[in-house]
Amino acid sequence: MAIPEDILSNESLRKRLEEFLGKQNGIYVDENTHRHLEDLCHQMASVYGLVESVLQLALTKEEAERAAYIKTALDICAGATKAIRLFLVEWSVLVEEANRRPPATRGTP
Repeated sequence: MAIPEDILSNESLRKRLEEFLGKQNGIYVDENTHRHLEDLCHQMASVYGLVESVLQLALTKEEAERAAYIKTALDICAGATKAIRLFLVEWSVLVEEANRRPPATRGTP
């Protein structure tokens, strides 16, 4: 989106715009990290529906079979817990790196 000429010609507005654009407006990641974080989010989100389905199926079974379905649901949850931990570790590293950068370089990958 192009910046209107009247804003660029106004010295005060131009300076404020430069200050705003110079500030960090988010955390920027490389393509591989982006894909990895997206994959972890997908794993976490897909587990919810899967566990719910397994538990609903467990409700229709007799006691011994029900226990096997519940164990399966717990095993699935363990995989999601690992994905959540990996996501949080990677996210904390990104936040720490972003906060460590001097203000002049923030907002640039």
